[in-house]
Amino acid sequence: MAVNIDIRPSGIESGVTSGVNFSEALKELKSRKIKQKVIPFEQNAQLRIQEGREAYISQNGNYVREGCIYYQGEAGILVPNSPFLTNSKMLQCAIEENRQGRYFSTPNKRLYEKFSQQAQQDASKAPKERRAVFMPSDNTFEVSQKQNSEIFELLGLSQAYLDFVKQDSLSFFPVGQKTLEGYFGTVPTQLWFGGLDYGSFLDGNSHGLNNASGFAGCVS
Repeated sequence: MAVNIDIRPSGIESGVTSGVNFSEALKELKSRKIKQKVIPFEQNAQLRIQEGREAYISQNGNYVREGCIYYQGEAGILVPNSPFLTNSKMLQCAIEENRQGRYFSTPNKRLYEKFSQQAQQDASKAPKERRAVFMPSDNTFEVSQKQNSEIFELLGLSQAYLDFVKQDSLSFFPVGQKTLEGYFGTVPTQLWFGGLDYGSFLDGNSHGLNNASGFAGCVS
């Protein structure tokens, strides 16, 4: 297991883990006094701009702090703080399910209902201040200032980052309803921020929390 600390005289400092699953990565980042155990999307994007296109953090994808919440027959929900970050038991169960090539699912709808209620309660707030935002589709959709601006603002995606990656928008890949038919409870996922090696994108259908790479923390 390793944490590579990338330190600049000014700007954002980060640590990237390797050789561990998500739970082990959180523990390792905590031991190195990384303040934010999983980097928020906004700071991750800023870090890529800071470090340049050829930097490891830019070329390679990683999980970010945000998460997605799904339930069969309902709109997906994007949340700024994944429930895996505060529920170690749930996270460990998800790692085991992911190891078997499956999504983790809770026994019932309660987790989905919690975030659905938050999304409805916060609907009148500025997107950046919301605890949850409904996704526009269970099919791939685009995120930019002009397309799905609520998600654009909640994530803190900027035109500067789109200019940096030379893209008009970022594609967002949610878990589709066909996939959700095989699950009877709430399906939470950790948001994956794709690197430039495959074209920058947002993967809300990732189930690789057992994998040995792709976890970044942020110092400032």
